[in-house]
Amino acid sequence: MRRIVPAVLGLFLVVAACGDDDAAPTTVTTGTTTAITTPTTGTTVVDTPASIVDDGAVVIVVAVGSAGLDLLVAGALAEPGSRIQVDVGAAVHIVFSGSVAEELHVHGYDLALELAPGGVEVLDFTADIPGIFEVELEGSGTLVFELEVS
Repeated sequence: MRRIVPAVLGLFLVVAACGDDDAAPTTVTTGTTTAITTPTTGTTVVDTPASIVDDGAVVIVVAVGSAGLDLLVAGALAEPGSRIQVDVGAAVHIVFSGSVAEELHVHGYDLALELAPGGVEVLDFTADIPGIFEVELEGSGTLVFELEVS
């Protein structure tokens, strides 16, 4: 496991107004920078694709706020609690952001991220243990997604 400082990846968090729960994520690309605004939490995650997307890793964005959570997989909105399949040996980047304090825990890998309100954290690891693993918000006990490694 390798925890990468968000600044190294060019990640920044801006808390915006809450969006429509039924809206799709808004994606704006200018040059090499992509900004994704999540519909439920209104969180904008800005990334540099050259350092995140183009490395072939599976990118999962978890945005949490008082209105709930949003889950984006490869830039597409996914249902919280859904199963995300990755190949054994795949590189995984989990970008965790939001407006509330929370801990994200990847069971089975025993990996965790602490999030301060208004913060952004990145968990970078290799999915090298086959199986199905819960990824949850420890404070609220909320299942974020299941990671299936096969």
